[in-house]
Amino acid sequence: LGVSQGVQLQVLVFGGSVGLQDPPAVTHVEVGAAGPGWWSAFWTFEGDCGRILKSDGTTEDEDLELDALADAKGIVTRIRNVGRPNLEMGVELVNNIATLVLEDMSTSPEVDVFHFTPVTSSDRTYNNMRLQHTLYPNQYVLPGQSNTLELGTLSNPSMLGFAVHRITDNVFVIYDRHTSRFVRAGEGVLELTHVYDENSKWRLEDVDRNYGRVGIEMPAFGKCLNVGSGAHGTQVTLWDCIDSGVGRANQEFEFIEEGEGSFRIFHPASGRCLNVRGGGMGDFTPLELANCVGVRPIQLFEMRFQPNTYAKPSFEVRSNLSGRCINLPYGRTHNGQGMHLMQCVGSSDQGPAHPFNLFTLRFR
Repeated sequence: LGVSQGVQLQVLVFGGSVGLQDPPAVTHVEVGAAGPGWWSAFWTFEGDCGRILKSDGTTEDEDLELDALADAKGIVTRIRNVGRPNLEMGVELVNNIATLVLEDMSTSPEVDVFHFTPVTSSDRTYNNMRLQHTLYPNQYVLPGQSNTLELGTLSNPSMLGFAVHRITDNVFVIYDRHTSRFVRAGEGVLELTHVYDENSKWRLEDVDRNYGRVGIEMPAFGKCLNVGSGAHGTQVTLWDCIDSGVGRANQEFEFIEEGEGSFRIFHPASGRCLNVRGGGMGDFTPLELANCVGVRPIQLFEMRFQPNTYAKPSFEVRSNLSGRCINLPYGRTHNGQGMHLMQCVGSSDQGPAHPFNLFTLRFR
């Protein structure tokens, strides 16, 4: 779309259709002014075809107040409804299956957290974002049946995501690019609709801007993975969880998604990655910290949700190299016990996973 200075465009968007008008001699673009209740934003063209500024003089990125969305690690947030402030987007286990729900916060004290990530690593805008549940890796918010939303895996990693637009201070609309509809709090369900009202508006409450810097806890024992000195070749051990002060950095990791459900597990304090020592394929192969080598199976892992009896959602962490799980050998829970790769014991199709290879993310 080419525009000269001094030309006003009014862009009317509804269900994917666009109409254009060009009244004279006003240097702004008005978006979404299709009728009562529609949101609008104003831009000024600076120069012949250059940078676009918002009406208050800031750039769109600055004005959105979600700068962390442009980071590939995303921003962890609660997603609360404006029209029904007691409701938030949440997840419940139904027959051991993670299910997307519209949750009543007055009866459920658990905080559900999500994060947005760009559909492509080169995309640094807010107009094509995936929405992923933070505690259920590989589980994304997706269009479901009858214009509702559901939680599931990505069958097509390049499929369109969500556009996130600010209405007022910390009030946003979430627009599904796949169906050209708003995400709205319906009657007991999260729906996709053309209806725009207070129930189509959401507050994104920042939970942790350092998403990814989380502990990896074994819920059966209440202890965490620990890397000690952080030197190359250091074996990963089990240790009492440290949530503050000296030693916390030894237990903080970031999960860097590398596509197709695979992650590198990065240790920020040392700048190193979890690694399968020597590329071992057998049982009792030590799990270590090593210099990061990029996207290679020796440092790639899958996190698979498993049925369990713990209060937190728990996962196996499987090596892409061997298919074996990070495991606590023989259940030895003393501080300093080394972690190894072992054959996975139990899975979603074999019954409950064994507590020796179950983990959960620990937020500080």
